[in-house]
Amino acid sequence: MTWLRFLAAVGLLFVPFASLMSAEQARFRIRSMFIDSASEVSAIVELPGEPFPNPSDLQLLIDDQVVASARETRGLDLNIVFLVDVSGSMKGSTKDSPLLDAKKALSSFLAKTRQQDHFALTSFADLDKPLSSFNDPRGKITETVGKLAIEGTKTRLYQALDNALKTRPKDDPRTRRIFVVISDGKDEGSEVTREQVMTDSKASLVPIYAIFRGKTEPPFADVLSEMAKAAGGRFFSTRNERELARALDEIYQLEKNSLIVRFTYERDSAGRTTDNALIELKRPDGTALRAKFPEALPVPLAPARDFTPWLVGLALAVLASGAAVWVWSRSRPSPVVTHAPPGEEIDIEPPTIPSPPPARHRDTTVIAQYFPVPTAEQPAAILRGISGPVEGRQHAVDKEIFSIGAGAENDLSVGEDEYISGEHAYLRYEKGSLFIFDKGSRNGTFVNDDRVADTGVVLRPGDRIKFGVSTFEIVMPSA
Repeated sequence: MTWLRFLAAVGLLFVPFASLMSAEQARFRIRSMFIDSASEVSAIVELPGEPFPNPSDLQLLIDDQVVASARETRGLDLNIVFLVDVSGSMKGSTKDSPLLDAKKALSSFLAKTRQQDHFALTSFADLDKPLSSFNDPRGKITETVGKLAIEGTKTRLYQALDNALKTRPKDDPRTRRIFVVISDGKDEGSEVTREQVMTDSKASLVPIYAIFRGKTEPPFADVLSEMAKAAGGRFFSTRNERELARALDEIYQLEKNSLIVRFTYERDSAGRTTDNALIELKRPDGTALRAKFPEALPVPLAPARDFTPWLVGLALAVLASGAAVWVWSRSRPSPVVTHAPPGEEIDIEPPTIPSPPPARHRDTTVIAQYFPVPTAEQPAAILRGISGPVEGRQHAVDKEIFSIGAGAENDLSVGEDEYISGEHAYLRYEKGSLFIFDKGSRNGTFVNDDRVADTGVVLRPGDRIKFGVSTFEIVMPSA
């Protein structure tokens, strides 16, 4: 029972915590955005509260990949422009005057704002008139609000907004502009359209808040609502001074928790877009919040493939191979060429040179091949050179005893092979068979890579005989 109570208590603690996290996530959202024609994406972002993040704490994610960190954040200080309708429709009566409610609510609001923020006032009717600027002291603006009076018959609402958008104060990365319109929403006589105002507002990232206060027909209130929503602001419908003051407080609180964020990245040249685009906010406690863009973003340029690691790996492999070859060549013994004095013979161990594979392998029991009796006209066999200095040469075995060596007195003299002894070996014909014997040479005689013993070896066509670095093949003579 005690454990059940403990778990219930933990659950009660978790519910408000989860609700708090959900509320913070709900407050982190993208209110408005603008994509320029180059490589910049800007957005007005509502934050869950202070402290405000650094640019590096905000990242742009496209298709679940981090594309860029914020290049700039601005808007810690606010420049708010109040545009107040002073046309005849705002006069009302002594007990219910929309303009009088606006004046009282604005005066009360200005008295409780932060000193770091700045305010300007413009009235509009037949004409729009800037009455105070951001550089004026707070007291002068409050005084100017108190002097607002009805004048004119038309309401050039869109014209007033267009002129205010064109008036740009000195650029300051700490500040950003906000427009607050107090009107009954009925535009008359403007030379610009509502759509043009909304487009320019969005491109400038200047949100427009619309506070409806008047007795005009509901369709004109809808005009204000649509304009505010498209421009990243909000619409408030008020009936008296108290509701109007509450709307001003909500606007101020929302803007104090908002920033302009700018990202820069290279875009795909094909003009492709994606709906999977987010801003991620990294918080001091290690958690993160994400807000989805309300519109599609251009797909980033795919990064070029970096072949550097492959090239480095290939270069290292080539170097390693070269080093291995160099070490092998240094460790391999070089043959020593020694010239014998006259009348003496010096046998030298030849280097290991791979021989071509034998045409056939000799069986354990050798059956001799019949060779014809050697004569000058009809040799018993042909020795055909296939490698070494003798390659391409042919020698007829035309004697029953056929000597081979480096000396000139041999029947087959191979003086150009320095690894062959002066009297190296000989062939012997006997009753249709051909034998080979080594004459005690230092480097030996080999048949099909097997060293010839003192008892000799019976030869067959196709056998390969090696002396020094010279190799011959036994070939039957043509008939």
